[in-house]
Amino acid sequence: MPRFRRKRRRMWSALLVALAALIGTGLVLWLPLPESGRVSSADGAVRVSGVWSPSAPPPTITRFALSAFSAIMQKAYAVSALPMSAPTPFKLTFAVPADLVGEAPVLYRYRPDLDAWQAYPAAASADGWTLSTSVGGQPASVWGVGAAVSFTRPARARDVLSGLLAAPPPDAVGYEAYDAAVDAKGDAVLLSDPLDAGGCGGAFQLGRSATVTSRDLPLPFGISYRVIVRWRLGDGCAPGEAVASAHPSP
Repeated sequence: MPRFRRKRRRMWSALLVALAALIGTGLVLWLPLPESGRVSSADGAVRVSGVWSPSAPPPTITRFALSAFSAIMQKAYAVSALPMSAPTPFKLTFAVPADLVGEAPVLYRYRPDLDAWQAYPAAASADGWTLSTSVGGQPASVWGVGAAVSFTRPARARDVLSGLLAAPPPDAVGYEAYDAAVDAKGDAVLLSDPLDAGGCGGAFQLGRSATVTSRDLPLPFGISYRVIVRWRLGDGCAPGEAVASAHPSP
């Protein structure tokens, strides 16, 4: 009898293991598998390709006409949020306007926190008619293809930055400074990423929130040079400590 009971226990153990494996396989087969897909804007100028869950809605692409108030881009496209859980990056492909083909066009992404456009790395197709880039999951974003900006920083650029840094918010613990060229229609395009950074005693801190200050330097022909400081806010610096650049000038 003892031997029979041991064999019986082993048999039941084997059956339970086999049943668990079968249930696990069934669950894997039941779960919807990610699918490859592609969506395009209504005019066909922008495509988003990638892999997303069939239970999630595909991204949407909305066109904005910008020619009325932009000297840099004729139109821009808002791409809805892309899922952070995607197994592979998404590929974004943009048609290049005919008048920019062969003119080294640039893919720009709008930075709402800085109210400025920022050049984004992109590869041109062999014929020059499209620009493509890869991105991971991200919040909704606005993109556009435009002309490259040629701009020389004015001699007073450092003075503009110094003026902003001289008056930090009382609870500032860090900052990032950027500069931008602003055209006659008010479009700002970042020139650096970033221009400078610092914090209490020269050590950058993220803080708990942020605020932005900026200052423009008017230049000939209706354009201007802008410095933007994104302040990181916390409990302020310790007594006797001040906000300073992490890269002080010699």
